[in-house]
Amino acid sequence: MGGDDLGSDDEFWAAPVIAGESSGESDDEGKVDEPQQQGGSKRKRKRDVDPTVATEERKKSQNSATIAPSESKKAKQIWMKQAREMKEGSCEEQASFLTKLTGAKVHSHCTVGAPKSDVYGSTFFDRMQNIISKKKMKSWKTKGSPMILIVCLSARRAVDLLKELAPYRLRVAKLFAKHLSVKEQENMLSDAAYPIAIGTPHRLATLADSGHLSFAESKLVVLDAFVNPKNFTVCSLPDTTPYIKDLIKNHVMPEWKERRDLKVAFV
Repeated sequence: MGGDDLGSDDEFWAAPVIAGESSGESDDEGKVDEPQQQGGSKRKRKRDVDPTVATEERKKSQNSATIAPSESKKAKQIWMKQAREMKEGSCEEQASFLTKLTGAKVHSHCTVGAPKSDVYGSTFFDRMQNIISKKKMKSWKTKGSPMILIVCLSARRAVDLLKELAPYRLRVAKLFAKHLSVKEQENMLSDAAYPIAIGTPHRLATLADSGHLSFAESKLVVLDAFVNPKNFTVCSLPDTTPYIKDLIKNHVMPEWKERRDLKVAFV
């Protein structure tokens, strides 16, 4: 998937906070193929490419983009439906979903579950406040480990949430690949405390793997339940699913072994 054209959203890049990522979850710019050489170029490619290696590479690529434990079309449709309904699921249902997603056991006490009151007609921030109060967010002082990490399926969706959060005057780290490099974002996380971070899975995984984004003090990981026009969520889109799995399995689960106050919510 290509990068997002954010149009008139430039005011959100001027703020001294962290910048964003493309909806395709890739930090690489589009590359232009070099012109093919005249004559014999096809024969040269056939000699240079090992069919066995090419087949293995295709298998790896397919496996990395798997959105559900099964490859069948029906199973993918069921998985997409489950992902869309997770915000209304119980703690047990959400834990079971994450277990299938990561391939590792997730216990029900690690998830928040659907709220008891009907708050889904309210704003995204109101739904978050149902879990963690604004007062606690404002008092957050830990650098490098945001209190709340919101994981979105695209940069455009992240910008929409930034607009919604703007009236609440909370400092928000923009962790997606627009306008600022990974290095600049690493420096920002080291220099300031952010109660909320909004990002896309690829950039969040990159920053977490480098050690500059930590879950050590974080209290909540929000998997955005937004459904795009093709009925994908961040947990079912093939471009984002492998990075969601990496984030939870490699960075959230180790924290669960040490403490029980880090939760995953579908909001």
